[in-house]
Amino acid sequence: MSIATVLTSLVFGIWLAPLILLAAIAADLISGIRRWRFVRLTLFSGAVIAIETAGILASATIWLSTGLGARIRSSRSVRLHDRLQYWYNSTILRAAQTLLSLDIEVEGIVAAEAANAVVIGRHVSHIDAALPAVVFGRYGHGVRYVLASGLQWGPCLDIVGNRQGDVFVNRAPGYRSDELSQISRLGARIDKGLVAAVFPEGTFFTPARSERALTRIEQHRPSELARARALRHLLPPRPAGLFALLDSSPDSDVVVLGHVGLEHLSTIKDIIRAVPFQRKIGLRLWRISRCDVPDDHSARVDWLYNQWALLDEWIDQHQ
Repeated sequence: MSIATVLTSLVFGIWLAPLILLAAIAADLISGIRRWRFVRLTLFSGAVIAIETAGILASATIWLSTGLGARIRSSRSVRLHDRLQYWYNSTILRAAQTLLSLDIEVEGIVAAEAANAVVIGRHVSHIDAALPAVVFGRYGHGVRYVLASGLQWGPCLDIVGNRQGDVFVNRAPGYRSDELSQISRLGARIDKGLVAAVFPEGTFFTPARSERALTRIEQHRPSELARARALRHLLPPRPAGLFALLDSSPDSDVVVLGHVGLEHLSTIKDIIRAVPFQRKIGLRLWRISRCDVPDDHSARVDWLYNQWALLDEWIDQHQ
């Protein structure tokens, strides 16, 4: 989605708002859909376009205030972009809570009070990509991401992410050498005001993707196969990106961010069918001191699978 598309959508959305809203009401009445699904989706879409527009304008204002980008890497600019990142993600999440009945319950929020951490998260929906920015941003921490390049479709995320040094990677299995170099540079910047978030599964869980991942592991890393097969709700972790972050940030802790309730919201069609959301979204965080994270590669793989097994068991108990 381009900036022009967002701005054009805003103009036409305002101009045609009464007609669009009437059409949504008619669709709900004719289809008998429960609790005004299409009205909710229409209002939420309008809110997202407005938030996206505000984010674009805010990023442009920051660019102007830094001498047309000449001081875009200054500490003041970084702080402003961190605030914009938190505002953007948290406001979209609040809009979803208000208009789509999204209900979120967090367990272990104390794990997010301090920064200087690598966050490893479950990944089943575009929604969960926003969770680290919201959870850690509430404490004033900046969040840097390792994300699939496809998520650059959002102009605000694209602009802020690239200015702040997020790494956008190919979703195909394995990392390219240049991507690992970028991830290592990102890890080297982690400090008491910053965390880096990565999603070791690499893509959304589906049974078909799980089978393909198991086939690759059987061919290339057979020693991991038994532990990978034991996972019921998670894809086997791809460790290269996470390990690059850990190697380049030797003092950072690890925070595991798990969740339940987003499993059936992987696509736009899934989200439309689920509105209004009937199920509570549960988040759980736990923090692992860096002294408990092995340095040896083989031991670190075992450690990662142990964390993944704990998360998998928690998901099984709370779904």
